[in-house]
Amino acid sequence: EIKIILVVRLDHIGDMVRATSIPQLIKETYPNTKLIFLTTTVGAQLIENNPYVDEVVLFDPSWYGTGAHKTDGKSSGFGQAVRLLKSRKIDVAILPRGDIRENLLARMANIPFRVGYGITGGSFLLSRAVRYRGHAHEDEHTMDILRAFGIEVDTLRPRIYFDDNVHEASSTIFSKSGMTPELRWVGVQMEAGTSAKEWDLRRINLFLSECGTTLLNANLYFVGQNKGVGKILDELMSGPKNIPWVNLIGKTSLNDLSVLLSKSHAFVGFDSGPAHMAAALGVPTLFIYSGTNDYDVWKPLAENATVFK
Repeated sequence: EIKIILVVRLDHIGDMVRATSIPQLIKETYPNTKLIFLTTTVGAQLIENNPYVDEVVLFDPSWYGTGAHKTDGKSSGFGQAVRLLKSRKIDVAILPRGDIRENLLARMANIPFRVGYGITGGSFLLSRAVRYRGHAHEDEHTMDILRAFGIEVDTLRPRIYFDDNVHEASSTIFSKSGMTPELRWVGVQMEAGTSAKEWDLRRINLFLSECGTTLLNANLYFVGQNKGVGKILDELMSGPKNIPWVNLIGKTSLNDLSVLLSKSHAFVGFDSGPAHMAAALGVPTLFIYSGTNDYDVWKPLAENATVFK
């Protein structure tokens, strides 16, 4: 008798990319249900065209700060989100992160069946607390929750969908960038959510010099949000690098970035959202991993992903 299912994902872009695989898996098992996705203003850009999602509810939690989670003024506050979800009369909430605040939100919304993790002490707010397997891959944690909900799954296949205007949007990006559409497009992100994942300037400069001698017949474009990094790259690329390049840092929305990635021949980035987006879009992606994360838990599983660790 399940009529409405809620999926909650309010954290980082990379995690949200992995969550794009959840709606299809739910609808394949429960085809007659309505699926509501609770996510952030930024995360909504990755899910808004997903054909398996019936409604997107925006909530930008203050505990994640700003930056990648900045709002556009249209999202609900905590109390508003609770009231809105309560009005939807949701039957099931799926809570993959295990954050006590998200578990509390689902409980306050009077959702009768709440399945998820209680790793931050929120087990008592769930009707079904799934056992958290310590060093399992993050995808396994999500799949364990889906299995507890009766969904048979052995792998997650993230996918980002575009609307009908994708070709027009890509043409606009090409024309604004000044790059040559006939050449291969190689994207690079030289920043991450934490500085511990990033290279120092010496390594970045060496990498860019190698690009100038290795990436023949290619456009090199840089993406990200840190304009300070963009200024540094402008200085580093001011010398002869023997390669067409353009600095798009701070100049693309997440939708723009999705279009750029879909047209790219390769992407290089640290363990950050854009690299996970590229891999989900089927782009050959080189992940540069630091030693700060448990590699076996967070490594990319896409066949088109390669890791330099």
